Amino acid sequence: MGIVFFIYNLLFSLLLIIFLPYLYLKGQNRKDGFVWLKERFGLISGEKIKSIHGRPIWIHAVSVGEVMAALPLIRAIKERYPGKSLVLSTVTDTGNLIARERAKDADTIIYLPFDISLFVNNVLKRVRPEVFILIETEIWPNLLRSLYKAGIPSLVINGRISQESFRGYSLGRLFMRYILKYISKFGMQTHSDAERMIAIGAEPLKIEIIGNIKFDYTPIQPSMDIKKVRDLYCTGDRHLFVAGSTHEGEEEIILDIFKELKKDFKDLLLLIAPRHIDRVKRIEGLMRERDIICRRRTELSENVPDEVSVIVLDTIGELAHIYSIATVVFVGGSLVPSGGHNILEPAVYSKPILFGPYMDNFEDIKRIFLEKGAARQVTDGSHLRRELEHLLMNGDESRLMGEKARNVVDENKGAVKRSLMMIEEFLV
Repeated sequence: MGIVFFIYNLLFSLLLIIFLPYLYLKGQNRKDGFVWLKERFGLISGEKIKSIHGRPIWIHAVSVGEVMAALPLIRAIKERYPGKSLVLSTVTDTGNLIARERAKDADTIIYLPFDISLFVNNVLKRVRPEVFILIETEIWPNLLRSLYKAGIPSLVINGRISQESFRGYSLGRLFMRYILKYISKFGMQTHSDAERMIAIGAEPLKIEIIGNIKFDYTPIQPSMDIKKVRDLYCTGDRHLFVAGSTHEGEEEIILDIFKELKKDFKDLLLLIAPRHIDRVKRIEGLMRERDIICRRRTELSENVPDEVSVIVLDTIGELAHIYSIATVVFVGGSLVPSGGHNILEPAVYSKPILFGPYMDNFEDIKRIFLEKGAARQVTDGSHLRRELEHLLMNGDESRLMGEKARNVVDENKGAVKRSLMMIEEFLV
């Protein structure tokens, strides 16, 4: 396999060289300057290293979803081991921002180095983790091999493999079988995830089914922030329809539905939270085409004016607050083939939840919610309009559906406790 790693490193290095001018320009336009780029090249500042005491627990969460999933685990680790340092790494900028805003128990937050041996080994020598934890399933061959050679156990927590990922991993099954030997233990979400992991080469004896730690998410308690959001959006008798984590092709459908609903529900307010904030201008253009008056969230300092029908969320980290005051929620990435998004966050606030036919990344969660009558799946825009209209007209039914959603979350808690038990096996 040495030649495979040589080719992998060579190709990765060539790609970095090709994209170096782009990375440099990107660094020039960032508020943090070149901190991000330095860390991706394995250059962690002395200040961050000094914040680590002893051999830390290192948790890696690639982006926003994984960071949010990791929060209850991070909190539990700090409660169980208050004297241990905790390092949290991400890959994406949005993930890093959410980590800095929400993961207050982490001693330091860094970007994961590019998966080239030189960069990875430099970081490992400086951070010296006691154990390395991958949230969900993100396979970095050089990182895992370097951890193994250094005698540092690596664990997969909240592991999952979607059908699409499984097909991709299966193409390189021989290489995957070799890489997966470097991982000490796999804590998978479901039996299906465990079976797929075994099928691509993991040793069955290393696998445990621990459930989904996202079910252990603790909702934000009522605070001045929540009250401010409620006052901002829910003045008078206005009802709030939240379309969260929307993708290209979904906003058009939602806006057309909203225009129809407004004929019968004059007090209805729509908030669109695009999955990618850089699409805000595009969404504003869609509303101009439909003569819909909108405002960005950052343009609001007090109550939403009566003439405004739609708010576009152009901030990061506020969607959970807004879910807490929603009348009904649609979770995006599901009317178009994007795999869907996590429905647990609105569920913990007892909200009636709708989603589309494309929920490949959350098949097991979807199944549980549908079986319990805790959410509804729609087939297309027309179906979504009918379900929204029904829920808005039937408040008692909406409340009951929301209560069932919260019950599903409560009934499936416990993955964090099982994850801690797994981690403890590898701590001195």
